[in-house]
Amino acid sequence: MCFTSAFAQQGGVSVINSRQNDTLSVKELPTGYNKADIAGATQKLRFAPDPGKAVWYSALLPGLGQIYNRKYWKLPLVYGGFAGLTYGLTWNSQYLKDYSNAYQDITDNNPNTNRFKDILPLSYVTRYENGEISKDQLTTILKNRRDYFRRNRDLTVISMVGLYFVTMIDAYVDAQLFQFDISPDLSLKLNPSLIKSTNQNDRSLNLGLQCSIKF
Repeated sequence: MCFTSAFAQQGGVSVINSRQNDTLSVKELPTGYNKADIAGATQKLRFAPDPGKAVWYSALLPGLGQIYNRKYWKLPLVYGGFAGLTYGLTWNSQYLKDYSNAYQDITDNNPNTNRFKDILPLSYVTRYENGEISKDQLTTILKNRRDYFRRNRDLTVISMVGLYFVTMIDAYVDAQLFQFDISPDLSLKLNPSLIKSTNQNDRSLNLGLQCSIKF
């Protein structure tokens, strides 16, 4: 646990400004100050992120809202996700371009345009030249692969947009729950209790045990 302290001389009275979990403790109150003043100073020292600012920072630049909320450990997740999706977008876009050119060449009826031979496996090209695969079959193969990489590219773009909004939502929720008490300190209390009978005709009271959990 980090503990820092500073010493100041004010009005001839010693004041200790110590910071431990963003709290302020006073060894001796200076002249003219009371406990209300110290409580106000303590409130100013306690960091409380604004959810609105966290959302706008994250919208301006993904990850900036996490920095504002002091959740630095989330930055590798955010930028790692965007880096992976960017790589996937580039990879699928390149193959989409290659198969689109190959499909265009095989459907233009021009024997001099044969870029499909550069993108397809050699076994397909050999079987096509030997007549084992017809032109229509090869055209269908190229079309299916072109559509496959177009679908993957579109899903990657959608995922990037989704991750962008997830970072905004995460920054907002983090700011809202920043001061939420998640202490594991639980207390169980058992007390004797008088329980009314469930029978409407019976007005007697039964002795029971009441259990309450405080957290």
